Parts: sequence; C-alpha cells; structure tokens
Amino acid sequence: MKYHTIKADIWEDEKIRVLDANQKLLFFYLFSNRRCPPSGIYKLSIESAAFEITLPQDKVLNALKELIHQELISFDPKRNSFWVRGKIKHHKVDFRDYVALKSIRNDLDAFKDVSWYQDFFEKYPQFIDIAIELEELKKIRYQKNKAKEND
Repeated sequence: MKYHTIKADIWEDEKIRVLDANQKLLFFYLFSNRRCPPSGIYKLSIESAAFEITLPQDKVLNALKELIHQELISFDPKRNSFWVRGKIKHHKVDFRDYVALKSIRNDLDAFKDVSWYQDFFEKYPQFIDIAIELEELKKIRYQKNKAKEND
C-alpha cells in the first residue's frame, strides 16, 4: 500500500490555517486518499467522500465550497471530478520521472472536458510542453517497436 506523505509546513499555509475542522478534514482526505494521483486529478463522488470521512453530505458540500473559494480544490460536479490544485507541488514531480509524467499526462487526457481543465495549464504551463514531448516519445517508441516486429 502506498501512503501519501504531507509535509508539516502545510499547516503554515494561510489558506489551510483559516479552514474549520470539517474543511481541513475534507482537504486532507482529498489530498491524501488512495485515489489521488500525482496530478491531483481524479473522479470521486461527493457521496463517496462523505461516506469515507463520515460526514453528512451537506457538511461535505459546505466544506467543499470553502476549499474552492480558497483555491485549494477545483470540482466539476457534472463529472464528479476533483483537482487538488497543489498536489503536484507537494508531490515534487521530477521532470525526468517518465512514469509520473506519463501518469499526469494520462490524467489530463482523461479529463479534457472538465470545467477547470484550462486552469490547470494556467497554473502549471510547463505541462503543456511535457505533454507534447511525451507524445513524441510515445511515437518514437511505437516506431521502434514496429521496426523490431518487422525484423
């Protein structure tokens, strides 16, 4: 089982310090649950979140409103999709880590139609270039594999 570590200095972040207990609970759940990949982008229903953190749905929705207001979380209710906005920063993605970058690229491809998709690239513009480079790497690998099959 993989655990997500959270650095202690996150408690010094003013956006975290102003949250009430339910808001902190929801934030740290969304940040660290087993579904949350390095990109911070994933699908989860409000009902599932409420069940797993044992809060009534109305309290989860109220907490979510503040997390959105503080720009800690983005949520697309049509797709039940979350983006934990600082996850990449805290995950410390290494730009030479092909597996992590490919995971982020796959997440971005899977969530192209969410309301906050463009916001991701405004916050992390370097991932536009990385996505293009990964696509080129994929083509090169595919061509090499095809060449090997033909030998």
